[in-house]
Amino acid sequence: ATHAGELNWIVDGIVPEASIIIVAGPAKRARKTLCMSWLGLCVARGEPFLGRAVGRRDVVYVYFEDGIARAGRRLTQMGVAGPGTPIVHPRQDPPFYTVYGRQGWNDSGLLGRLELAPHPLLVVIDPLVYLESMLGVKDENTALDIERLLGPFRELCQRRRHTVIFVHHFAKNSPQKRGSSALDGSTDGWWDMHPGT
Repeated sequence: ATHAGELNWIVDGIVPEASIIIVAGPAKRARKTLCMSWLGLCVARGEPFLGRAVGRRDVVYVYFEDGIARAGRRLTQMGVAGPGTPIVHPRQDPPFYTVYGRQGWNDSGLLGRLELAPHPLLVVIDPLVYLESMLGVKDENTALDIERLLGPFRELCQRRRHTVIFVHHFAKNSPQKRGSSALDGSTDGWWDMHPGT
């Protein structure tokens, strides 16, 4: 147990429990999905990530862009096979490492499934733009739209102790994150990922 004011860490020093983190980088070049898939596997297995201690959690990874088939191939290449390794297949109640594609998802369905989880989860939603599209978010710099998008997740994190990582893109032809003014104030942390760094 932690004392008042202390943080529980999912990944020591960089991913606190019950938080919302955005990981952003240029589309297709920063390897965001590969990196976050690796982070998810480390958390699911309780293995160190980038040399940092990890608090083991059940993991739900929503591959909106890749879909289940491509995500499955990616995870197979990462060595997810055999007994004692994460389970990769959709279920109502996340067992260990559960992968979902975009088919059949909507914003209320996603929140409802996360609500049913019996323990605090690490949830990765990849990419954020698909969720924005589902909710009709037109302007990432509009505080009202961003609150409608992230508010329910923030409340879920506080109440259920889930941790949510959103994978996001930089602005087109720009080395900077999209929607910075409104998104910055609605999240607990932001990682910028650049190719080759």
